[in-house]
Amino acid sequence: MTDRDGGARPAYGVALPSRPPAAGDVTPAFAVHLIGGILAVVGLAANLVPLLALVPSLVLFLASRSGPGWRREEAREALNFQITWVAAMLLLQGVALAVALLLSARGLHSLAVGFFTVFLMIQTLVAFFDLVVSILAAVRTRRGGGFHYPLRLDLVK
Repeated sequence: MTDRDGGARPAYGVALPSRPPAAGDVTPAFAVHLIGGILAVVGLAANLVPLLALVPSLVLFLASRSGPGWRREEAREALNFQITWVAAMLLLQGVALAVALLLSARGLHSLAVGFFTVFLMIQTLVAFFDLVVSILAAVRTRRGGGFHYPLRLDLVK
């Protein structure tokens, strides 16, 4: 539950009824949503680089921790979403590597490359899903509304 949804959770992606955000809150929240999605896609270049997608929302969340507010809530939503999907990307990388190594050890090199390629394509789809949803959140945030991310674990309260 949040301090602005009146005790009932809205549908995913629906702008939450909120008090109008302060003028200085909109731009940082917008940037956190957008930069997190961009870093998730950029992170496809190396194994642990997707962890960079967590940094903007974590920084804003920690900077806004002193009081409840719209900006803190947006940072919390973005952080929970990025934690969920960055973990999914890293898990996919680990499974791809493990399957490829097991198949290669058994002499099935072409099958190993095939499985590795499929897992990396799935990881790419996950990263672009992250980007698209982050862009939607950024647009809603820029308009002064809130955004409730779909398919995320609520790890940070």
